[in-house]
Amino acid sequence: CAAKCAFWMAIDLSNTPPRRICLLGLYRLWKQFELNLMSSASAFLAIFFVLIDDNGDATQWTETPLSGTNIHHIFIRDLVAFFSFAAYFFFVEFMEYWPGIALLFCTFSFTITFTSCVATILERVNGSEQDTLKKCRMWSAIVFALRYSCLFQLVSQCEAVKGVIVLRLVRHASRKRLNVNFTVEETECFLSLIPTSILVAIGAAMTALDHIACNNGNIEDWSAALGEWYIGAAVLTFLNVFTHALYLCGQGSGIAIYDEGVTLRNHNSERIQLCNILPSQRPGLTGVATISLAVFYGISIVCV
Repeated sequence: CAAKCAFWMAIDLSNTPPRRICLLGLYRLWKQFELNLMSSASAFLAIFFVLIDDNGDATQWTETPLSGTNIHHIFIRDLVAFFSFAAYFFFVEFMEYWPGIALLFCTFSFTITFTSCVATILERVNGSEQDTLKKCRMWSAIVFALRYSCLFQLVSQCEAVKGVIVLRLVRHASRKRLNVNFTVEETECFLSLIPTSILVAIGAAMTALDHIACNNGNIEDWSAALGEWYIGAAVLTFLNVFTHALYLCGQGSGIAIYDEGVTLRNHNSERIQLCNILPSQRPGLTGVATISLAVFYGISIVCV
C-alpha cells in the first residue's frame, strides 16, 4: 500500500520527456527528485521495519522494552505508521496539490473498502468472529498514515495539530460517557498514549503563540485563531467518519458477494442458466453500487 506511491512517482518521473524537464528547470527538477527520494525512502523504511518485526503472527507487534525500565512499547508499529504517513505526504507534494489529493483519497477509500470486503468474505467462509481486520497489526499503521496524511494536506500543519489536540481531549473527557469510536481509536497508535496533561500543555503553548501572532498582526483577531481549532477538529472528524463509512461499505459488499456466491453454488447443481437464476435475498442495489464504485475508482485513477 505504501510502496505503490513511490512506484507511481518513479514511473511518472521516468516518463517525463527531456523538453518538459528543461521547461521545469533545474530547481523544479531537483524538488521533484527530492520529494520522490523522500517518499520512496519513507515507504521502504516502513516495509523494512515490517520485515524485521515479522514474528509469524499477523495480529501482534513485538513489544520492545526500554533499557533500565520495566516499560514495554510497540515502537516498530509507531515507526511503520510514521514512515507510511511520510510516504503518503511527500507523494501528494510530488503530484502537486489537487491531483495528489484526488489520488490519495482514491487510495484511501479503495484500500479500506477492498480490505474490509475481503476480510468479511473470509470471515463468512471460515466462520470466524467479526472485525478480524481491525485486529491485524498493519491495519492500525496504514489507516493512521492514510488519515493523517489527508489531514495534513487538507489543512495547515498548525490547524492539523490543533484538531488532533481537540479530539484527543474530547476523547479523554467523554471516555466514560460516550461509547462512540469517533477517533478510530484502534488506529491512533502512539497518539492514544499521550496523557491529558501533555495535550493541555501543548494546547496552552499554541494558544500563547496565537496571542503573540494577534499582537504582531499575523492573525487578524481571536476569531480567526479559534477558527483554526474548529477547522482542524472538523476535518479530522470528517476523516474519522469517512473511515468508518468505508469500512461498513466494504463489509456490506463482502456480505453481498458471499451471499451471491452461496446462491450461485446452490443453483449450480440444478444447471439453471444465469438469466434464470433466482435473485439472492440481498437487494440488487448493493451489486450495482459495488460495480459503480469500482468503475468510479478506475476512472478517477486514470483521470488523475
